[in-house]
Amino acid sequence: MVAYAAHTLVTFGGVLNTAADVPEIWQCGIRVTDTVGGGPLADHDAYLEGIHGPLSTWYAAPSNAGLPATSELSWVKANSINAAGKYAEPTTHVYDYPAPVAGGLAANIAGVLPDILCLAVSWTSAKKRGKSHAGRIYLPNYFLPSLTPGSMRIMADWNRQWAAKAAALLALIANSAVHAVPIIASPSGPTAQITGVRVGDVIDVQRRRKDAYKESYSVLPFAPA
Repeated sequence: MVAYAAHTLVTFGGVLNTAADVPEIWQCGIRVTDTVGGGPLADHDAYLEGIHGPLSTWYAAPSNAGLPATSELSWVKANSINAAGKYAEPTTHVYDYPAPVAGGLAANIAGVLPDILCLAVSWTSAKKRGKSHAGRIYLPNYFLPSLTPGSMRIMADWNRQWAAKAAALLALIANSAVHAVPIIASPSGPTAQITGVRVGDVIDVQRRRKDAYKESYSVLPFAPA
């Protein structure tokens, strides 16, 4: 039976790749509590007012660990989650950006990947195993240079840069007009405060970002000789 501890879910997302003929969408979520002890944030609208600007700046920042300019951040939400893992309120608290925020990394590096490929960003905690000991998000960071052509491993140091970028994301999620503590939460398990970031150097895949495309098939008849 699902039984989440009460908390707030912060989600943000937009268009994955505006250059695609059939653009997909993306979304990431980070769970927070009002204190280390737990509980949802007291004022979600005030919280969104405090983070939407820093989140926009973070998304548009130009660097190697940057989001592709063909991706967009369109909205950010913050809502209480009940024991069933659903929104606890009838009102959805959301900030819609007046204009989509484009990522800051232009398409000028070798190894632009298909949209569904990315580096996974993992959150760690003081727990070594079991429920809520770790979590992850899949940012739309598909501009990644492979170590060699066709390799699944990226060039040296890029994962370190992405770990620093992810740590900056956690900092802005936590430090706002309404204080928030980033956590990992699992159903039927305790929450754990996020205490670290881990990013590997092997390209991962997020299959849910292959939904909008409809395949065009080539069909041939076959008969045994």
